[in-house]
Amino acid sequence: MAAVQVFAKWMYPQAFADLNPDQTLQTLFERFQPVPLEGTYWVKLTAEQAHQVSSRGD
Repeated sequence: MAAVQVFAKWMYPQAFADLNPDQTLQTLFERFQPVPLEGTYWVKLTAEQAHQVSSRGD
């Protein structure tokens, strides 16, 4: 569910401005996982970083 929120915010930031994927993931771990939430599960690029990656032509 948290991953879906991340993609929704990336694709439609104004429509999903009220979503908080980090908090959703934290809540899911607290309620359903036997281990603490540690580490990075996704990252996001700034608009400039995304443009640099898309213009590299790799």
